[in-house]
Amino acid sequence: MRYQIDRTIRRVATALCALVLLLFCDAALASGGDFYPGDLGQAIAAISIFGLLLFILGKWAWGPIVRQLQDREQSIIDTIESTQKHEREAKDLATQYQVKIERAQAEAEDILARSVENAANEGEKIIDAARQEAREALKRGVAEIKQAKRQAIRDMRDATADLATEIAGTIIDESLTPQVHANLVDSSIKAIGQRVAEES
Repeated sequence: MRYQIDRTIRRVATALCALVLLLFCDAALASGGDFYPGDLGQAIAAISIFGLLLFILGKWAWGPIVRQLQDREQSIIDTIESTQKHEREAKDLATQYQVKIERAQAEAEDILARSVENAANEGEKIIDAARQEAREALKRGVAEIKQAKRQAIRDMRDATADLATEIAGTIIDESLTPQVHANLVDSSIKAIGQRVAEES
């Protein structure tokens, strides 16, 4: 880019010199040769001064101006490139963040679905455990009832045996008449009823 500016300035300077020379020649031809009233030495001096002025301007004036323009141009180019680079990086970051957001949303939905499924499974496990515990409690209750029934039957047998022994002892001591027999049966039934009532 700097070489293009240098070439452009040189071309403009050359075009200006050529334009001045053409205008000078045209004016000289139009005046019939009397355009410049001085002699040849003055013309050479004027051209030399003009050339020296162009050289000085090119060396100390145009050079710094061109360098400043080139530096400014390079600064603008660097700024544009830096801006484009930052824009590309920002787009890349935005794309990455979008991907991360979508991934996080998918993970959150997956975690939520798994939590719901786990909660349902845990609920089923709790219900199954409660049912199992109820069945076991029912079995224990039935077993305790059966055990109590067996114990009551054993106690009744023992009581009946004791009563039968007492009755037999009484019968042996007394002679059995129908009246005595009826009294023994009644007293035995009452005694059995009293024992069952006491034990229950």
